[in-house]
Amino acid sequence: MSIPLVSVVIPAYNAERTLRAAVASVRAQTVQELELIVVDDGSEDSTAALARSLPKIRVISQPNQGVASARNSGLAEARAEWVAFLDADDIWIRDKLRKQLQLVRENPKALAVQTSAVLVNDQLDVLYQVICPEGQNSPLNTLLFRNLPAFSSSLFASRRVLNSIGGFDSSLVILEDWDLAVRLSLESGLFNLQETLVLYRIHGANRSRDLALHIQPGFAALERIFASPDLPEEVSKNRSLVYGTFFMMLAGGAFRSRNWTEFHYWARRAIFTDPRSSRLLWSYPFRSIARHKERGRTLACIEELRPILKEWDAH
Repeated sequence: MSIPLVSVVIPAYNAERTLRAAVASVRAQTVQELELIVVDDGSEDSTAALARSLPKIRVISQPNQGVASARNSGLAEARAEWVAFLDADDIWIRDKLRKQLQLVRENPKALAVQTSAVLVNDQLDVLYQVICPEGQNSPLNTLLFRNLPAFSSSLFASRRVLNSIGGFDSSLVILEDWDLAVRLSLESGLFNLQETLVLYRIHGANRSRDLALHIQPGFAALERIFASPDLPEEVSKNRSLVYGTFFMMLAGGAFRSRNWTEFHYWARRAIFTDPRSSRLLWSYPFRSIARHKERGRTLACIEELRPILKEWDAH
């Protein structure tokens, strides 16, 4: 059996409605030397049966252990030198893997690559675009949640490097993708492709909408990171800014859900921890305006894909 160029891992939990579209976007890639691994994480619907009904897919079923564990199970089964992850409700643009393979071939230091993303609603209508600037994402930027538009569905990385840092932390119920991004940026470097190559769905079931879910995992990840004696000076000397920014991100989540008690608590705590974090607070309205200004340009670049996406998105 020949070794594929890329192993694609799709973690799936109760994903019967969107899995077919995600798989089709992998099948439509201009890179065809792939293996596709779907990890059914204890779904209670027909996700596993649907995955098994689709051709050329290796399906792994496990009791529900969370998305980090599902991704690690897929990673353990991967055979290729490069591994790419795609959440079961997201979609790749056709050239996504080709562009990432091109970058790692041209730059031997690029062992982990992410891309910019278009955020869409459940009907695949474009909401806005989030750009990560071309080049290497510094550990400090990654810790400050900068330039991470759709990391869990855009990550393309060396299997050896992913295994060497222990994969995703399955003890984290959320923020496991951010935690991995930080560790990659510290250990081997995290590189950005500015081109928009992922469609990331925003819908009611997104875990990111649950503010309380983020608190304990965020503290756990930060405490472990700052316990390392080998942190770059730029990171260690900005510890207060990193914590302040995490608190302000929690304030931002409360702001979006209009939970004003939580918003005031976390905003005050952020500013007390590091006044520089207040820049994020004042930027919220302007960031929203800027994203909607980008919407017109995003619509133009993706309109040609809409008929294909509608066909993929079987309901």
